[in-house]
Amino acid sequence: MRGQTEGDAVEKRRVGWIDAAKGIGIFFVVLGHSPLSYESRAFVYAFHMPLFFFLSGFLVAKANSLSMADKARSLLFPYLLLCLIQLAIFNAYEKALNEDPTTTAQVIWGFLYSSAPALKIDKPYWFLPCLFVTFAYFKILTRLRPTWTLAMTAVFLSIIAYQYSLIARSMHLPRWPWSSDTALMAVCFMIAGYLCRPLSPVIERLRRRTSLYLAALLFFAVWVVVQFNSRSDMLGLGYGRHLYLYAAGSAAGIAASILLAQALSRVTIMKWLGENSLTLFMFQGNVLILINVVIGQLNNAQITDWHVADTLKWGLIYALVAIVALIPFCWLVNRYTPWLVRGLPKASQKSVAVR
Repeated sequence: MRGQTEGDAVEKRRVGWIDAAKGIGIFFVVLGHSPLSYESRAFVYAFHMPLFFFLSGFLVAKANSLSMADKARSLLFPYLLLCLIQLAIFNAYEKALNEDPTTTAQVIWGFLYSSAPALKIDKPYWFLPCLFVTFAYFKILTRLRPTWTLAMTAVFLSIIAYQYSLIARSMHLPRWPWSSDTALMAVCFMIAGYLCRPLSPVIERLRRRTSLYLAALLFFAVWVVVQFNSRSDMLGLGYGRHLYLYAAGSAAGIAASILLAQALSRVTIMKWLGENSLTLFMFQGNVLILINVVIGQLNNAQITDWHVADTLKWGLIYALVAIVALIPFCWLVNRYTPWLVRGLPKASQKSVAVR
């Protein structure tokens, strides 16, 4: 997903493994929203969203030149448009299809507040406003010098974010607008990505076989950690039983995804997934609903009563079918409405286009 502006130096020189990493991330996002067993979902949720915050920090060329106006154009403008589209889709057929009692006013309020439990439909949309807030936190914190001070601040802030999550969940405290409370933990991953930028040449020099072996080992480590930690969920302020287990699982999953991405950096489909990650992210929910409707109709079941077994097999089927079904839609968006996911152009870009 777009965690950077067009002016970032890294983006000017598209790095194959970064696109592939976003592709791996979006696959896990779609898989996580598909029918999965508790164990499989816990594995996916351990790192799939931290990965995107990490990559967003990794792609920041210079923190002091980070423009929040640019972030508003590239994140909040698409969010507004996509909310309007989803509101129309919900009223057109999803409300009747699912016999959903949610009112239009509740849907609008959910989009404006953009935090659990206010979000009634398309809950993944929380990511864009939260990413904007995370960048705002990041811009403030990266003024700290030297580097070790920033790193220690991120560690200290992660402890605060974790302890607050325990208090908020136990006392049922109201959630912050735009998932600003989730952004407290998210900015720690963003800072980690920013501080890891010097490792890019090291990653690029790794041999494919070495990357695959290390990725497999680290994914296994994620699975082991998940056995001792409960399922995490950034939107719900759920980080598991212990912060160190959450941090270890997230770090292992992020590293494994990057290593796998490096090994698959020349695979066209992986780069395509990364380049179209935001489009896939924003419309995968609609397609997953339609898949469930189709399968239910084939089994002569009532729409509201039909649900496949929560297994890894069905999860993979749903995720793969959803991604394939969205390929022509991604092409249409890129061809005719790129601003839908890329946001408004800068004023300088507009003037160049006029000339």
